[in-house]
Amino acid sequence: MDKLRLKAEDWSTAVIADACVQQGVKFGCAQPGSRAVTQGRKLAARVVPVRHFGSVEIFLRVLNEYESGGALVIDNDGRMEEGCVGDLIAHEVAAAGWAGIAIWGAHRDTNALQSVTIPLFSYGSCPIGPREVRADPGRIQEEIRFAGCPVGVGDWIFADDDGILFVPERELPRVLASAEIIARKEEEQLGRLFAGISLRTQLRFDEYMERKRHQPSYGFREHLREIGGAIEA
Repeated sequence: MDKLRLKAEDWSTAVIADACVQQGVKFGCAQPGSRAVTQGRKLAARVVPVRHFGSVEIFLRVLNEYESGGALVIDNDGRMEEGCVGDLIAHEVAAAGWAGIAIWGAHRDTNALQSVTIPLFSYGSCPIGPREVRADPGRIQEEIRFAGCPVGVGDWIFADDDGILFVPERELPRVLASAEIIARKEEEQLGRLFAGISLRTQLRFDEYMERKRHQPSYGFREHLREIGGAIEA
């Protein structure tokens, strides 16, 4: 699992999304607005879903009962009036060997969290912690909803400054293989662009427009597939 995680961390969420689309893999994209507490951090790991109920007890239970290496993915119903994770819990999660934390809701202790060694993603911050324990007893390793996405055991999370994705673990081998090809092509195209060869030239855009003039139904995605280009279309 550690080797798979290291490989998964190579690619941005944009590349992973393109790879999923290319392979016809169904994946989840959390609603926009998430951010890393420390900009530039990336997270790629097996999901351990947690339904929060107003107490940090549930996070400590996870650390006691489940194998490290995954990501704590917390459903707090998108609450922005309370920060459900602060610096002490984040440091505890990091010390226990977990890969990171993602919160459908808010965190707190923003400045103190800068020294935490794992990435933490949330939808904002609030200085107030949970003020009461809710009737829902909380859940671990059961399906949750995270910013509009159903997320459960067997999913992987990919998160960076662009947003948060969830991909079924069973699909990872072909998604990561496709991501590697896409990223390599994009890097090659960027190198040629910096060398003075325009993207239009590389993608034979004039040729595409000429064919489209005679064949109006011909699309740019079809053209890219034929020439092996890699770009969001």
